[in-house]
Amino acid sequence: MFSSILTESAADEFDLLKDKWLEMLNGGNGFNISDTDFAAKIKQIQSDANTKHSRLNLAADRTYIFSNHKDPSVSSNVTGTHQSLKSLALAVSTKGAHNMAIQFGKPKSLKH
Repeated sequence: MFSSILTESAADEFDLLKDKWLEMLNGGNGFNISDTDFAAKIKQIQSDANTKHSRLNLAADRTYIFSNHKDPSVSSNVTGTHQSLKSLALAVSTKGAHNMAIQFGKPKSLKH
């Protein structure tokens, strides 16, 4: 019984930390998307994600995710794949990133 309390507490703490980390990455909802500084950052996030999205390999028999990171035995390709996935996730979760094809009507490639 004691261990289940600790587990629940740890899970709650993890969720809280995860939410704080996401807010640090995407700015949360507490900013004005019309502010020029925020608008510039959102534009950069969108541009980066659109580039990454255009490189997705959607083939059913794919052995890699992004066309510019094909060989998983090369560590920079593994790192690049992770960074590309992070860019897509950041764009999907950032307030104001509304004009991206991947934000609304998420294509089959990004549905979870």
